[in-house]
Amino acid sequence: MVRYRVVWLVGNWVGVKMSAELRPNLYAMFVSVLQRREALVVRLGAVEALQLSVDDFAFTSEAFSPFVASIVELLLQLLADVEQGDTKMKVLNVLSLIIERMGPSIRPHIGTLLQCMPQLWEESSHEGSSMLRCVILIALTNIVKAVEGDSLQLQPMTTQAIAFATDVKRPEHVYLAEDGLDLCGLHLWYA
Repeated sequence: MVRYRVVWLVGNWVGVKMSAELRPNLYAMFVSVLQRREALVVRLGAVEALQLSVDDFAFTSEAFSPFVASIVELLLQLLADVEQGDTKMKVLNVLSLIIERMGPSIRPHIGTLLQCMPQLWEESSHEGSSMLRCVILIALTNIVKAVEGDSLQLQPMTTQAIAFATDVKRPEHVYLAEDGLDLCGLHLWYA
């Protein structure tokens, strides 16, 4: 419980007063507390703190770059470890935010990110979670933006997701159509 409180405190402290010199230590702490040996509550607290630190105005991709591979891998492990759709959405939102904030420098990790997307998409159909699929569509949109149109390896997944999201015969299209059309428009933009 103490480790969770420390992670929570650090996460809340980021937006108040976190110097640029301390940020690498912060990111190293995230690598440590996202490990599977930690309690799930500590790992989820780290996800919330990580979101606050990545979404902070003072975030720089240069300071985060040395840690991005480890953090992405640990977040993907956490995605596999959790069962609740809401928790998966929270973790995937943080991954999506990292992709967005890192921009083109996330390219070396795109393959790793794409490996989990079809399985997440399939799992979300069993759970009936349209909201999780919305987050997946947003993550795919951020990936397409990050690779700036060099998205040949993305096409099978994104084509399937766009077709599903914009199919008006499915009741889920009400929730998915906007994000699906955003993804489609981005593909057309880069085509």
